[in-house]
Amino acid sequence: MNLNQYVTDNKRFKFKEFFKSKTMPNYMKNVTVGYDKRDIIMLGVESILDPIANALEDEFGKKVSVNISSGFRTIALNNRIHGASDSDHLYCCAVDIWIWNVNSIAFKDIIIERLPNLPFRQLISYRKKPHVHIAWNIPGRPYKREVFTI
Repeated sequence: MNLNQYVTDNKRFKFKEFFKSKTMPNYMKNVTVGYDKRDIIMLGVESILDPIANALEDEFGKKVSVNISSGFRTIALNNRIHGASDSDHLYCCAVDIWIWNVNSIAFKDIIIERLPNLPFRQLISYRKKPHVHIAWNIPGRPYKREVFTI
């Protein structure tokens, strides 16, 4: 699979953005990317990330870059950064995203206000981090819809 390909025709996200670690890049070397992960990413971009990008454009009246700081995690990486033992990142159905000049809590509030029916699994904002964590429901994982701030 070509990781330089765009996930959808909207050309906002490339597959490679979901397979990197900003803080621990060596833990993502030699990761095997199969079609199962590709399909999960496509679901997340189409149902979650593209609608968020569209809502941000409406909110700010211009194109806004949505940046992924963490996507899929290997077990070794997840353990190293002390991630939750059953993190959605391990299943390729979660990302940590951020935008310039908007704090995590305000970013979460924009998502909730502009997209009240967005089918996310989990939306977490942070008091001391710039990103929001957003996950989407996939087959084989218990369905849930949670919103909170840490």
